[in-house]
Amino acid sequence: TAAQLPVAGPVAVGAEPLSHPTLGPVAAALGTYMTARKPQLKSMAERIQAAVLGAATATNEYVEGDLEAAKQAQDAARSVRLDLLKDMGAHK
Repeated sequence: TAAQLPVAGPVAVGAEPLSHPTLGPVAAALGTYMTARKPQLKSMAERIQAAVLGAATATNEYVEGDLEAAKQAQDAARSVRLDLLKDMGAHK
């Protein structure tokens, strides 16, 4: 949560307040970590989404007996082709 520093002295009308909310050390460290790891976290999220979409699409194709479409869904998930996986589900 944000902590408040005490105001020291009067402030002119319309001027910035003397105290500003500050982050605690844990929140600041987490913010720094998240900023530094953003590319890796984005890549991880895309791979998870591709795996879930690919598995669902491939399973649906197996159930319908379309083994070629199932193979395409698996290949798209393996190569993290989210655009292709989303398009495959839209054609049904």
